[in-house]
Amino acid sequence: MNISHFQQAADFVKQLPYGRNLDKENLVSVLSDGCGTCSSKHALIKQLAIENQFESLKLCMGLFKMNRSGLYFFD
Repeated sequence: MNISHFQQAADFVKQLPYGRNLDKENLVSVLSDGCGTCSSKHALIKQLAIENQFESLKLCMGLFKMNRSGLYFFD
């Protein structure tokens, strides 16, 4: 893949198309499948950050209430 910097890796993962991975437990499947969900892509980037001692990068979770037509917005 000719990737040698964290930012290059993040950019590469970002451009991968959305798709469900065959093995949800294996983050490397994002690379082998050539796609990933938002969750799997973010988890892979976080793992790369950990392995490269980028402690300041945080993985956060957001919850959204949705229906068939889209998001519900709360008042």
